[in-house]
Parts: sequence; structure tokens; C-alpha cells
Amino acid sequence: MIQAARIAFGFGGIFDQDEAERISEATNQRDEPIDVTPARPERQAYTDAQMAANIEGFRSVINNGARDTGSLIAMIESKYTLTDAQREQIRALHVGEETDQENAE
Repeated sequence: MIQAARIAFGFGGIFDQDEAERISEATNQRDEPIDVTPARPERQAYTDAQMAANIEGFRSVINNGARDTGSLIAMIESKYTLTDAQREQIRALHVGEETDQENAE
């Protein structure tokens, strides 16, 4: 009869005892705490000391064609966070390479 009333009159929220118990059980299951631990720990900042120690290696990797600046930045940012200034410093390595080639011509 409840189902007939729902369909005939468009009533919602009318439940028999079995349905009410199932709804209550489902609600209780959803109220359990959810683990929101990040999948991986937060990345640490890439320090200026690290940048100074590695900048010539980055220049070599770019000049050898092993990586372009975008993929180098992406690789570093998979483990660390870079500042805008550090990203620009890495991008400038590519620009410097082009400038040296243009000066040679």
C-alpha cells in the first residue's frame, strides 16, 4: 500500500518499518569517520641552497637535450615545491642557451 500511495500521489518520505531500519543502518554506516590522510606526504620547499648547488647540472641537462625546462621543472616539482623565482631561474637556462647560439652566428 505504501508503494501504491507513493506512485499514485507522489508522496515521498513514507516508509514501512523494514525500509526505515535499512535507511537508519545506511545512515549510521556513513557517520563513521573517514580517513582523509593524504596519499603522499606534502612536498618540501626546494631551497635556494639546493638550487645553487644544482643549477649547473640543470644547465648541462638542458644543453645536452636530455630534458627541456618544462620537464625539468615537472621532475623537480614531483618531489619539491619551487618558487616562481626558481622556476624562472630554470627557464632562463634555456633562454641563455639560445642567446649564446645567436651570438655565435
